[in-house]
Amino acid sequence: MSRAPPPFQEGAAAEKTIHLIRHAESAANLAYTRGDAAAYLLADAELSPAGERQARALAAHPHLSAFPPQLLLVSPLRRTMQTAVLGFGEATPHLLLAGLQELGRTPCDCAHPALGGEMLSRQAWREYEASYARLPAGWHEKPTGWKAAARERFLEMLSLVSRRPEQSVAVIGHHDFFRAFLHSSFDFAEVRTYKLRCDTLQLLLPNGGDPVCDTQPRPCTHCFAFLLPQAREHELSKGTLDRRRSRIYVHQVMEPGIEA
Repeated sequence: MSRAPPPFQEGAAAEKTIHLIRHAESAANLAYTRGDAAAYLLADAELSPAGERQARALAAHPHLSAFPPQLLLVSPLRRTMQTAVLGFGEATPHLLLAGLQELGRTPCDCAHPALGGEMLSRQAWREYEASYARLPAGWHEKPTGWKAAARERFLEMLSLVSRRPEQSVAVIGHHDFFRAFLHSSFDFAEVRTYKLRCDTLQLLLPNGGDPVCDTQPRPCTHCFAFLLPQAREHELSKGTLDRRRSRIYVHQVMEPGIEA
C-alpha cells in the first residue's frame, strides 16, 4: 500500500507546528573528528554507527511525541533519508525536496543519485526508493547562486508547509541550510520545534514571543565552517585557528552578489 502524502490542499490553520531536525552524525562527520583531512571527499556520506543510534532515538524525543509529525520533508541526501527512516519509519508520509540539500559543493555535501538509489535498494526502503526515482532530472546539480539563495529556498519550504493540510510537519535537513535562516548551529539529530505563522511565514517559539528570525531576504554574509565543532568554529571567528589545517573545510565568506 502506498504511504504517499494526501493530495495537496490549501491549509486553513493560522499556525502549525514545524520541527526542524538536523541529520544524525555521518561517516564524514566522524572521519573529521578523527583527524582525517579527506573527510569531505566521502561522497554523499551515510550515517555512522553512532548516527544510526542518534536517528533511532528520535522516536522518543519529547517534542516529537507531543506533536507527532504527519509529514516529513526530507533532503534527498543519504544521511538525511537515513535519519528520516530510522527515526520515523516508512509509515510516516514524506516528500523528498531537492531544495533542502546542503549548501556546500564538497563531495560529502552533494547528492549522488547512483549511491542514493543503491542505498535505498539495499535497505529495501521501497517508499523512499519510489520517491527518489520520481525526483526530476538534474535535481542533484547545484546551480550558480545555490548558496546565496538558501534563505529563499527556506522560505519556499515554509510556504509549502503553510499550504499543506498537515498540522505538524518535520523537516530533515542540514546544518548550513538551517543556519542560513536561523543564524545558529544545530547539533547532530537536534530537534527544534516552532510554531509557523502561516500568513507571515514567521517562526515562533512554542510558548510564544517574538519571531525567532525575520523573513526579509538579505545577502548571505556568514562564514559556514564545514564539519567544524562549535568550539573550533569560535576559534576561527576569533582568528586563532590554524588556517593551514582548516582551509579546505571552510567556505569563503559570502559577500552580496558573490557565490562561493
